[in-house]
Amino acid sequence: NAAESPEDASGSEIVLELTGANVNDVPLDERCIGPISLAHRPLFVGRKHQPELLRNAVEKECLQFLSRDHFRISLDEGGGFQMLVLTQNPIWRDRREGASAELARGDVIDLRPGDIIALGTGGETSTLDEARQSLCWIFRRASAQDKLVLRSSPGYRGGGEDGVKSSPSPSPSPPQDRRPRSPGGPGPRVSDSPAWGATGSKRHASPVRGGSGFQPMLPPAAELLSGGGGGGSRGGGKEDYGCSGR
Repeated sequence: NAAESPEDASGSEIVLELTGANVNDVPLDERCIGPISLAHRPLFVGRKHQPELLRNAVEKECLQFLSRDHFRISLDEGGGFQMLVLTQNPIWRDRREGASAELARGDVIDLRPGDIIALGTGGETSTLDEARQSLCWIFRRASAQDKLVLRSSPGYRGGGEDGVKSSPSPSPSPPQDRRPRSPGGPGPRVSDSPAWGATGSKRHASPVRGGSGFQPMLPPAAELLSGGGGGGSRGGGKEDYGCSGR
């Protein structure tokens, strides 16, 4: 990609200044976004993108009327500015020549330096006159004074993906135990018992000869063949266990 000239970079730098009766009494840098260049990517505005600025600058009662994604400002094909509406709340573009009609989500409208983006804070009953007085963004090109004052302030919001300081990422959740549960319900799994090997196969312990701890699992074969009466011969009658010899 060709390198951007200083004039192009300077011309695409903008500032949004929050003003109105519902804006808290905070320093200028704490209610401004920018200077930020739109030459390479658009600027998204909303609670998702400027959470700290909006939380500090806007009165608490009005935060509910600010969407996570409220609007987006970008350059059009001719190098001008345009706004895409992303909120369902009332919003207008106001300028000296006259205001727009109330905009709807998905509308795209051109912006000029000096335009005002008026935000409704009364739900469906909001009017443009109320929005002009209560909560507005003033859109302008970044001036030399903006670049000097705002960029040198501790609260400068001109970096990061959306023109704000990056919010900290949430802490990762602890790993979950994905081992299958024991068929028998709660309790240790058989594979965790010392009598089982690492591969899950049981270790067969050799019987201790001459010891008393070994218990045979089946009676002697002679008892089975003789029906339990000791000393039966092969020719003797066999007890019927319900299975035919056929």
